Amino acid sequence: MTIRLYLVRHGETPMNAARQLQGITDAALTAKGRAAADRLGELLRPVPFAKVFTSDRGRTIETAHRIIAGHRPQPPLIQLSALREYYFGGLEGDSGNA
Repeated sequence: MTIRLYLVRHGETPMNAARQLQGITDAALTAKGRAAADRLGELLRPVPFAKVFTSDRGRTIETAHRIIAGHRPQPPLIQLSALREYYFGGLEGDSGNA
């Protein structure tokens, strides 16, 4: 049996667009991020997913929901805090220009 693993990063957030360091900060998707997730969903529609795993951050959940929106049957979406991005402490939001 062959198992295929698809790794996808969440769509763009305002912090990504501003080139700010973002780890655990839960920023929403931008319009560009939502559109990219929708487009990837169209491209991956023929792929039968057994399960979808995501962190518990809103941006990752929304990205995953948008990607699997057209899938029938809808695969279960499993949220795991262990998949969160790294916490950068006081560097969260830093643009590196200081």
